[in-house]
Amino acid sequence: MHLAVLIIGLLSPTFWLASLLKQDVNKAKVIRLLNWFCFLVAAFSVVGILLTEYLFNVHLTGSVDEKWLVVLWSIYLLSRCSEIYIAFLRDALDKVAGKKSEFRGKWWPKWIVQIKNKLLIHQWVASRLNGEPLKNHDRLRLSFRSYFELMANFAILYLVTPLDFWEGCRMPGGIWESIYFSGVTITTLGYGDITPSHWFPQFLTVFEVLCGFVLIVVCFAIYLQQE
Repeated sequence: MHLAVLIIGLLSPTFWLASLLKQDVNKAKVIRLLNWFCFLVAAFSVVGILLTEYLFNVHLTGSVDEKWLVVLWSIYLLSRCSEIYIAFLRDALDKVAGKKSEFRGKWWPKWIVQIKNKLLIHQWVASRLNGEPLKNHDRLRLSFRSYFELMANFAILYLVTPLDFWEGCRMPGGIWESIYFSGVTITTLGYGDITPSHWFPQFLTVFEVLCGFVLIVVCFAIYLQQE
């Protein structure tokens, strides 16, 4: 079960979906839309879990083995985290090398692209959103939103892992404690008061550190340079 979540998440179906949405349309518009949309999904997910815990006294702690909906949600979260890591790392490397990324992802079959182009969302994106090329300050905004989205996504992933995956069965007991653990992990503080003992949450903590490192050290340092 957990291996399937890991493998499918690493393949990052959301990354390939994003590459399809960017084809034959202004990429800057799609990037802005997806960044805001996924950030709001993460924010509303955290708020929804918080309200569920406090109003209905229902906790998601350790529920990954109990509900397929939670498993699918975990796949999306891990896929989205992988997408952020890959997208920002490739963009930063392109800027360092002085490469253009406009032609990346243009390998989808034409019939799939034509179906996508007939959808209403394609027309809405093409006509409504800001299509100005992304400047460094735009990329910084995208990075900040993605940074907090990563923190929220990993917090939910930690929350739904089984209790015996944590040392001394001491796991995040709710969404606030899970956000705390995610925050000290992505910032590399690592107080050690909550420690995973299973390979899956251990992988998540290492991957979260890598994602945070890419956004803070690599991307911010490059994007803070002059245009």
